[in-house]
Amino acid sequence: MAKKKKPKQPKQPKKKKLSKLAKAKLDSNSKLWRNKADKLWSELVRRGGKCEVCGREEFLDAHHLLDRFRYKHFRHILANGICLCKSCHKHGTMSFHKSSIWAGYWLETNKPEQYKWVVEHFAITEHSFDYKLAYEQLLNFAQQNNFLPKDEKKSTS
Repeated sequence: MAKKKKPKQPKQPKKKKLSKLAKAKLDSNSKLWRNKADKLWSELVRRGGKCEVCGREEFLDAHHLLDRFRYKHFRHILANGICLCKSCHKHGTMSFHKSSIWAGYWLETNKPEQYKWVVEHFAITEHSFDYKLAYEQLLNFAQQNNFLPKDEKKSTS
């Protein structure tokens, strides 16, 4: 008995391999989205243009009140940030990194609403997070408040 030949199937077009950038854009928890959200969060925290402790206007940092690694889900929440000069952030004797007791007292005295937020969220360590969503929420906030981040200024011109 002769073997029946299977009809030839048309060849499927080869799928294009996605570039690393394209893959990163599809993964909402990729380093790409984390970095974009970090940068935008930092710009929004520093938008006041001066250190919230001493008033200096140069060498500004955005400081996370709750650690950005332990509390990943609060990493991009604006209430978790404060604008500090280098000295008040890390290098001074009374800085947020060198004297956490002083920093807590200062926050409670000078920023009671932010202090209350930190206290309420301190015990919450487990939540899911999405860097792309965080970036989109920050961007939406920035646009609603007429604050165009540096990256967005380039793309709109």
